[in-house]
Amino acid sequence: MEGQKVIGVVLVLLGLFYALAPHAMHVSYGLGLGLEHSVHQVLGVVLLVAGAWLGWMMKPKKAAGGAKRRRKR
Repeated sequence: MEGQKVIGVVLVLLGLFYALAPHAMHVSYGLGLGLEHSVHQVLGVVLLVAGAWLGWMMKPKKAAGGAKRRRKR
């Protein structure tokens, strides 16, 4: 697995934790950061989007080259 995909998966997991877990869970784990629950949800969505972008949308570009197809006339 490439480094970008690993970071993307970690960000997605953190995003799921902040977006979907109850507020009491964030605070009890010590990851509340002193924020309100609505801010946790926004942070979770931002982390989900960033993780998806890093993990799945940043695919390496294929090298250009090879023979071009000829068009039939």
